[in-house]
Amino acid sequence: MKTFFEKIIKITEHKRFIYYTLFIGIVIRLIWAALFSPEMISDDHWFYTKAIGLAEGHGYVHNGNPTAYYPVGFIGYLALLFYLFGSSLWIIKISNILLYTASIYITYLLARKIGGSEKTSRIALLLMTFFPDHIAYINFALSELLYIFIFLSALLLMFSADKRILYFIFSGILFGFATLIKPHTALIPLVLIVFLFRDHFITLVKRTAIIYLPIIIIISLWTFRNYQVFDKPVFISTSGGINLLMGNNEDCKGGYTWNEKLEQALKDAKTEPEKNSKATELAINYILENPFTTVKRWPAKFVYLLGFGGKGFSFTLQTSSPNQVETILLKALVVISQLYYMAFYFFAVFIIPAKLWRKNRLFFVGIIIFLFFAGIHMIFYGGSRYHFPIIPFLIIYASAGIEFLIANGFRSSLRKIFRKI
Repeated sequence: MKTFFEKIIKITEHKRFIYYTLFIGIVIRLIWAALFSPEMISDDHWFYTKAIGLAEGHGYVHNGNPTAYYPVGFIGYLALLFYLFGSSLWIIKISNILLYTASIYITYLLARKIGGSEKTSRIALLLMTFFPDHIAYINFALSELLYIFIFLSALLLMFSADKRILYFIFSGILFGFATLIKPHTALIPLVLIVFLFRDHFITLVKRTAIIYLPIIIIISLWTFRNYQVFDKPVFISTSGGINLLMGNNEDCKGGYTWNEKLEQALKDAKTEPEKNSKATELAINYILENPFTTVKRWPAKFVYLLGFGGKGFSFTLQTSSPNQVETILLKALVVISQLYYMAFYFFAVFIIPAKLWRKNRLFFVGIIIFLFFAGIHMIFYGGSRYHFPIIPFLIIYASAGIEFLIANGFRSSLRKIFRKI
C-alpha cells in the first residue's frame, strides 16, 4: 500500500500537476456529458421549467401563480444563464463542469489551510477531481454544484480574512446567496465564528455583525418579495414545513417520504404558505407525540444521508433509458463510486484521532460542518444528494490520512493513533 501511495505522491509533485489534473477532469466530464443525457423527472424538471419562465420575464410562477416552493437561488442562476445563452441542456452541463472545476481548486486552497501541507492539498485535488459520483452529477439541473461552489468560496474568504473586513463582507454576500439555495446555510457562519473565536468575545461580535449584515440584506429582499405576493412574510421558501413533515411522519423510514396520506392531510390548505404552516404543525405535533420514535429514526436518516456514494450513476440509470452495455457500465460505476467514497472514511480515520490534541482550530471546521449538516438532516430527512457540502472536507481529511500513512507506515500509524486515544 505504501509503495502505491508513494507513486501517487510522486505524480502530485509534478510542477504542472494542478493544471493537468483540472484539464483531464474537464475532458472526462465533457465526455460523460456527451455520452448520457438523463431525462428530467423530479426537482431538476421544476428548476429547469421555472428558470425558463423567469428568463422569459414571467416571474417565479407555478401554474400562473407566484411561487416560493423551492428556494429561488439556483432557479435565478439558471434563469440568468438562459437569458444570456439560451436554455440548451448543454448550457447547464458546461456551467456544472466549470462550477465543479472551480470547486476542486477551492478545495485545494482550503486543504492548504485545514490540512496544513501542500501534499495533502494536492492529494485532495486529485481525489476530488476523479470522484466518480460527482462526475455523473454534471448532467443534472440540480442545485448542488452551484451550492458547493458558493459555499466553499464563502468559507475560503472567511478563513483568509484575518483582519481584512472586505473579505468578511464578501464572504457574507456569498453566504447570503447560498442561503437562497439552501436556507439552513444562514446558521453556518454563526456556528463557525463561535467555534473559531470563542475565546475572543469582542472579535466574535464584530465579525458576526460584519458577515451577517449582507446576509440579512439579501434574505430581507427576497422575504419582501414573498410578502408582496403572499401577503405574509415567508422566509426563503414555502417548502420547509413540508420537508420537516416528510422526515417526521409515521411512514418515514429515514429518507424522502411522500404519499397520499400526507397529501390528504394538507388538502384543506389552499395556498403555499398555508400548506407550509399546516405541514410544520403536523410535523411538530408528531415529534412531540412520538419523541422516542423520532430519535430512533436518526440512525436511518444518517445512513440515508451518508451511506451511499453512487447516486449520480443510479439516477442516470433510472432516467436515461440506457442500452444493455450502458446498463452494465452504470451498475459497475455505482459499485466503483461507492468503494471510492467509502475509502474517504477509511483514510480519514487515520488523521482525525492523530490531530485531536492539536491547537489548529481550522483543522476541525470540517468536523463542525459535518456535524452541522448531519444534525440538520436528522431533523428533516436524509438523502445522499444532500451530503455534497460535506464531501470536500471528507476528502481533505482522507488526503491528510494518506499523507500520514505514507510518512509513518500502516502499523506505525495505528500504534500512534492508539497512543493518542
